[in-house]
Amino acid sequence: MSDGPASAQAKAELASSTYCFGYLSGYIDGLNVLKEQVCVHGASLATIARVYVIYMQKNPTLMEKGRALGLLLSLKSSYGC
Repeated sequence: MSDGPASAQAKAELASSTYCFGYLSGYIDGLNVLKEQVCVHGASLATIARVYVIYMQKNPTLMEKGRALGLLLSLKSSYGC
């Protein structure tokens, strides 16, 4: 994206991805309390984002229940201790 033209769509996607990665980073930081349930140490935010998106594609009904629940369940399914 950084090499492409500075279109309005590219700027909007960059802002959206920045928010997404910020949310994921904060969520992962908060998981330090749940070390016995989710072991994400060493996983990159990009990988965690992919895990979340794939999980939500397979479980679209979770979209109605809030992103925090979907994120926790996706992490527990892929990074359970």
